[in-house]
Amino acid sequence: MGFVQRCCQFAITALLIVVTPAAMQAQTAQAYKSFISLNVGTQTVSTAFDDNVVFTEFAEQGDFTTIYRIPTGSVLDIDGGVRLPMNLGVSVGITRFYQTSGADIDARIPHPFYFSRNRPIAGNTSGLDRREIALHLSARWFLPTRNPIEFSVFGGPTFFSLAQELVAGVQFDHTYPYNSATFNSTSTHETSKTVFGCHLGTDVGYFFSPNAGIGALIRFSQASTTLPSSDGENVSLNVGGISLTGGLRLRF
Repeated sequence: MGFVQRCCQFAITALLIVVTPAAMQAQTAQAYKSFISLNVGTQTVSTAFDDNVVFTEFAEQGDFTTIYRIPTGSVLDIDGGVRLPMNLGVSVGITRFYQTSGADIDARIPHPFYFSRNRPIAGNTSGLDRREIALHLSARWFLPTRNPIEFSVFGGPTFFSLAQELVAGVQFDHTYPYNSATFNSTSTHETSKTVFGCHLGTDVGYFFSPNAGIGALIRFSQASTTLPSSDGENVSLNVGGISLTGGLRLRF
């Protein structure tokens, strides 16, 4: 069983353990607090994946391999929930990550006159969009601390909405006698998918009044999935990562 699967099992079990009795107690609790955090920051770890596409040109098969490199980028994180008895809580968070990236391309182009004489070309492309919107359902534990500090750890399942632009084809130039070719450009297509994963994190806040403060949040979220390639095969990739954010803390 992989890390993501173990993480998901642990997070879901923790969520159920916390939510079931705590939700029952919340109805009779005299003084629970709701809270909201508004954060901006960065997804701190870059990621990479590759895709091999087979195509037909001049009545023969060629192929190209694209290596995608998704750099770090800005993250918007909004989280809100309810603090329950026994230092427990539940929350819902939304994280948005958007980045444009480049890709390196290595292709083998069939010869128009001779079979089994593929011509190698290489190039790169840029401006490929990657969008991730993640919905986090969290169980929280607020560690005992002294005012004005508040510290919590949390985890649970995450639902990712992923959109990724992929290279669908390679355009090339060649001239008679066509023994070589050069890279020209690419065509692209966007594909999307909803993915189930999990997350773990920690949040620390400093409150300069009973209801307002500032804080920092670290969240690790991840899922593994596949997207359809332009030749009908699948591309394997990971979604999510480590985000480091900070911003406003409100409680009511």
